[in-house]
Amino acid sequence: MADEKILKNPSLLASIRQFKGEDPEDFFKTLEATAPLGQWSPEQLKTIVVLRLEGRARRFYEASLIGQDLTYEQLKSKLLSQFKTEENFASNFSQFSMAVQLPSEKVRDFATRIEGLALNSFGEKAVGKDEMSTKLREKMVLSQFMAGLQPRIRAQMIVENPESFSAAMELGERIETAQSMLTPNVNVNVKESHSEKVLEAV
Repeated sequence: MADEKILKNPSLLASIRQFKGEDPEDFFKTLEATAPLGQWSPEQLKTIVVLRLEGRARRFYEASLIGQDLTYEQLKSKLLSQFKTEENFASNFSQFSMAVQLPSEKVRDFATRIEGLALNSFGEKAVGKDEMSTKLREKMVLSQFMAGLQPRIRAQMIVENPESFSAAMELGERIETAQSMLTPNVNVNVKESHSEKVLEAV
């Protein structure tokens, strides 16, 4: 029994990085790939994980898991659940907050994309039903939609100051349509100019 507590091949511990909460799947993949070489038992793996925790991962463990009689697999599951969710949220929210209307993208298409990114970032599945009010979600979506619009459309939108996302989308489409009617067709003008030059040369 005492022999089981003695860690075999402790030099292999150097290949297991400290875990601060980032890329949890890679951490456990490396640990479990090294375990057969070190001949480490599940109980020893659990101890190694706890010893390697730092930063927010250590704080999460001490606040939520310490004192619980968890197996290695249970500890792994809880850490994966906690930090994989955080990682996904950070990535999705970054995409949402940096979204801008592409030059060839219609206002409605951009609005649809913003809604999808918002759903991934702070929809009910992402942050929980009660963690963010519907009103706050709508304000954030409206704010990012306005900020991400093409400057020529955004300038007029700011003057009108729509109060809801749906109103902003409708207004944006009207502005887009009006601007497209006022903007000359560059390709047609170029062709006409070229034709005139050919006729003059003849």
